[in-house]
Amino acid sequence: MKRIFLTVLIVKLQVAHAQSVYDSYIQQNVTETDSVAAFHELVTQQFAQINDARHRQKDFTPLLAAGETVPALISNWKHTIMSMKDTLDFNTLTIIKSEDRNFCMVSWDTRLGDTKTDYASVILYRYNDSIYVVPNKQEFIKSTPENPKIRYTAIYTLKTKDKIIYLAKGYGQGTTTEPWQEIKAFCIEQDVLSTPAILPGKQHRLFVAVNATQLRGAKKIPPLSYDSTTMLLTIPGTDKKHVFTGSYTTYRFSNNNFKEVKDKTVKYAIVPY
Repeated sequence: MKRIFLTVLIVKLQVAHAQSVYDSYIQQNVTETDSVAAFHELVTQQFAQINDARHRQKDFTPLLAAGETVPALISNWKHTIMSMKDTLDFNTLTIIKSEDRNFCMVSWDTRLGDTKTDYASVILYRYNDSIYVVPNKQEFIKSTPENPKIRYTAIYTLKTKDKIIYLAKGYGQGTTTEPWQEIKAFCIEQDVLSTPAILPGKQHRLFVAVNATQLRGAKKIPPLSYDSTTMLLTIPGTDKKHVFTGSYTTYRFSNNNFKEVKDKTVKYAIVPY
């Protein structure tokens, strides 16, 4: 009986200690600074705690608590993030910005996906002298998977007569044999972030899942791609089971939307999977 009591007490103390560490991390008042080195050090420490919680605790509570501090960290250091160089660090934060540096996506692996990869992301945008931070909502879609989670690795800029539109491109993974790809449209209208429906089908978001075991002769995963020079958007065709059909549809941006290009020979760059 004493052994059981001691075991329970030790587990509770371990969880309480981990929780107190994460609580203090959330509550600490981080001074905004331009010190990129200090920011990187803090991020490294935070993800070390997340990894420790992931590997050592059978209970997900400490891992959830550690992960919930990441958006607060990003918000506290938003000025540093918007001024620093982009980074494609897959172990901590992926930070990618638009050409004008007014729009930024920060993505990370939450470590909550178990055998799958679970990504989360936060959007930063600048209007006048203010920087705003908003969560990137994981949107419900009626097809499978219902709620894909994406790491964003590129941002393209579309300029119209009256606005600037940002295309955020990223990827995720449902299983080891089903990579996901997404392009999402955003626009800063005064101090509000909107999602203009400029993509094919009058959507603000394109999502493609591909069955990697049936590529119909393709040597690499058929990419969802955008060429900022030609303003061409290329979408690989898939069936209901996400099997690549062997064909692509190409669209060109013109007059505030994408219009299909007929009889276009598609040349594309392989995305990194």
